[in-house]
Amino acid sequence: MYKTISLLGILIAVFGVGFWCFKFYKTIEYGGLRPAISDVFVSIIVVIMLSNNGENMKSLTLGAKDAINGFNVTLNQIIDSNLSLGADLDMLNLSDVSLTVQQGDNQEKS
Repeated sequence: MYKTISLLGILIAVFGVGFWCFKFYKTIEYGGLRPAISDVFVSIIVVIMLSNNGENMKSLTLGAKDAINGFNVTLNQIIDSNLSLGADLDMLNLSDVSLTVQQGDNQEKS
């Protein structure tokens, strides 16, 4: 699948290079080299991602997916443990409130 995406990306990149070269030339002509440098960095990133038949893109996206899934699993475990802890604390707070109310009733009667 990544090879197909890479081939499609290369096809789009070939057409995009022509437009990019024209825009890059205009940017250098009217604004100097400094504003055009950011376009160079974006182009380098695209070339790196599409090189090696998309293996770089594949490893980056699968690594990001694995990291996000690991974070989600950890977060769900924390949330699940906090829910049971919250229920336990609610039980303790309700029992403390009922004892306080009973003690207050006994003091009023005296």
